[in-house]
Amino acid sequence: MKHRVGVDVDGVLADLLTPCLRIAGEMLGKELTVDHMQGWDLDCLFPDEQVLDAFWKRIGEPGVCRNLEPYPEAVAGVAALREVADVYIVTSYLHDAPQWVHERDQWVQEHFGIPRSKMVHTKAKYTFAGKMLVDDKPQNIQEWAAEHEKGIPVLWEQPYNSSHVFSGSVDYRVVRAQDWGKLVGLVSKRSHRCQCGLEVGDSPCPVHDCPGCRQSTSDCECPK
Repeated sequence: MKHRVGVDVDGVLADLLTPCLRIAGEMLGKELTVDHMQGWDLDCLFPDEQVLDAFWKRIGEPGVCRNLEPYPEAVAGVAALREVADVYIVTSYLHDAPQWVHERDQWVQEHFGIPRSKMVHTKAKYTFAGKMLVDDKPQNIQEWAAEHEKGIPVLWEQPYNSSHVFSGSVDYRVVRAQDWGKLVGLVSKRSHRCQCGLEVGDSPCPVHDCPGCRQSTSDCECPK
C-alpha cells in the first residue's frame, strides 16, 4: 500500500505570488518583488486594513485562481510522486471567494489529473492524516508536525520562508526541499525507525543525534 502524502498548492504547485505582487503593486503604486516580503505573510505589505481587504477581494475575483501558472517541474514532479505515494491535495480556500474551491478543483484536475475525491480544502491542515505534508507555510508545517509525531513535515522552500526557524524538536524533524526527486526518495526510502520510536531517515534522530539514524535500511543502534 502506498503512503498517503499531502501536497499544498499555492507556493508549491501554483505560482500565486506573481499575480499577488503585481496586483499589490498596482494598488500601492510601486513595483513589488519577493524581497519586500517579511516572511510568508503578504499582509505586511499593506499600510491599513481597508487596503488589505480590497487586495484580497481582487485576488478572490473569478478567474484568478483558475488561471494560475504551475511552477516549472511541478507537473512532472507530482506525476513522479504519485508513482510511489497516494497523493492528496491539501489546500486552504480563500475567504469571501465562493468560486475559489470550484476553480481550484478544476485547476488541479487540468494540470495534475488528481480527482476531487483526493482534494482537501481546509485551513486546519494539521488534521490531514498521512505520511507526509508538503507546504510552504511554516505555521502549517509546525502545527502538522506537532500533531503527527511520526510523520515527515516538509517545508517547500521559497525565498520568503528559507530562514524560518521552527520551535522545539520540530526544527530537527522538518525536511526542507525544493526538489521533487528528494520527495520521491523520502517516500520510497523512509522506512527506518529509531529505537526511541521516532521514524527518521535523511536527518538524524533529534533525541539521540546518532549516525545510525541516517541509515534507511536498518534499525538505529543508539541507546534509548
